[in-house]
Amino acid sequence: MRKFLYTLIAVLAVSCQKSHQKDDYLPLIIELHSIECEKLKSEGITFVINDTNIYAFRSLAFDKILTSNPDARLIAYWEDINQKLASIEYWMDDDEKLQFREDFKQVYLNQCK
Repeated sequence: MRKFLYTLIAVLAVSCQKSHQKDDYLPLIIELHSIECEKLKSEGITFVINDTNIYAFRSLAFDKILTSNPDARLIAYWEDINQKLASIEYWMDDDEKLQFREDFKQVYLNQCK
């Protein structure tokens, strides 16, 4: 009986690990970018994003979201999206992670409007 339970748990664990497609994460990345753009826009900050400064853009947005007139609901929502993306990325294989990072970059290269 114990062996059966261990086998069942292993089968369930493997079956729960699915291949992550763009449909799983792309809407989350787009929403995250939108939140960060809106926050910087509301602060009167313009930022020209390129391949080398996406991290700087996100760092500035992170700082403003947390420190400039903080909104607990927005912070919780923003953190939830980040956690979902981290969970999705955790289960990706190396090829999927490369695609994820490229898709992330392409979304962030869209300038804030």
